[in-house]
Amino acid sequence: MGKSDPKILIVSDVHLGALKSNLDQFSHFLHRVINDDFGADLQALIILGDFLDLCTSVKETFVTDEKIFNILKNLLEIKKKINLIFVPGNHEIPVTSSVFTGNYDEKFKKRKDKFLKKFKNSIVEELFSTNTVCQYIILGKKEDGSALLLYDSQDQIYDNPINEIRIAHLDLEEDYRCLMLHGYQFDSDVFRFFVGPIWKSLISYHNFEVKEAYNYFWNEII
Repeated sequence: MGKSDPKILIVSDVHLGALKSNLDQFSHFLHRVINDDFGADLQALIILGDFLDLCTSVKETFVTDEKIFNILKNLLEIKKKINLIFVPGNHEIPVTSSVFTGNYDEKFKKRKDKFLKKFKNSIVEELFSTNTVCQYIILGKKEDGSALLLYDSQDQIYDNPINEIRIAHLDLEEDYRCLMLHGYQFDSDVFRFFVGPIWKSLISYHNFEVKEAYNYFWNEII
């Protein structure tokens, strides 16, 4: 590749564990990253939500399923070379706050910590840490260069990011700002009132048979 080699790659909605997850295609993509097919200037991979489908899978699936485990190992290899950033989606953390309070942010930190704790002492814990998991990302111009700014809440924008990741050789306009998030924040309260509690229950439920039934219904019947 040439002078337009990407500095940042973004993926979302991989849904590892769901029946319709295209594991082979995603694995091929990761091998391309490992083999530097995108050029030598790649500096960050952003996973923008619904990477692990906790509505359809128990956490043990990500260790016992060979294809999924190999994907996680490939991500560990990538993390040794570039920054790996993760924004949880509605299939990884509950997103019911807006129905009752109108505020998506007030429970995010607690839910993020609970998500990370769920995978303690596992390969997932090796991939993601509290300062690389966030709710919002802004790519923008700083005084001394371009950077990805990570935030857990809107109150932190712009002055108090939980992490700041510099992106070299990226010439942005002075007023350039690109906001990245999973997108559940834009769902209607009516939708969240009916569907949000179902997602929340499935994420917290540990019965494999129940999740397997939902997995089949959601991915094969609907």
